[in-house]
Amino acid sequence: MDELELRALVPVFFQGFGAVEALGNHFGLVFAPLLVGIADPVARLRAVKARMDALKVSSEAIVSLEVLALMGAAGPDAERLGIDVFTREANVRLTNVAGPASRLHLAGKMLTDLIVWAPVAGHVGVGVSTVSYRGAVRVGVLSDALRVPDPYAIAAGCHLEFAALEASSIGA
Repeated sequence: MDELELRALVPVFFQGFGAVEALGNHFGLVFAPLLVGIADPVARLRAVKARMDALKVSSEAIVSLEVLALMGAAGPDAERLGIDVFTREANVRLTNVAGPASRLHLAGKMLTDLIVWAPVAGHVGVGVSTVSYRGAVRVGVLSDALRVPDPYAIAAGCHLEFAALEASSIGA
């Protein structure tokens, strides 16, 4: 059962990439395995982290960054085809954002909380995002209602996983 997995489309951020780094963030996308067949949450987390660490230093993310740039420059028809082909291999879009540890203010008011939703496109009809703010983690789920009529069930499952990890040796 250990081999049972889902494939997530995950952005990998490149700081200071290229000559135009002042123009914004640069990220490639990798297909990350979610090893849902591993019953122990700590073992599952460690296995996924090991695979993600390997993907982050591989050429896959940088190649996808270049492919995405070419798709964008080739025009809307090529872009639609590229997104169609690229997203066929993923079950879900995942992203995590390490937010600030200290209070933020906007227009003179303190932000009490943050939440985020990752956009989905092509064949990927579910996006799961996490964001941290002042030591708390929030989960946002965005889904195509035809594919996932109850996105709250996914969010609840994420919270159960966090609770299982917190109760394990990682949380101790």
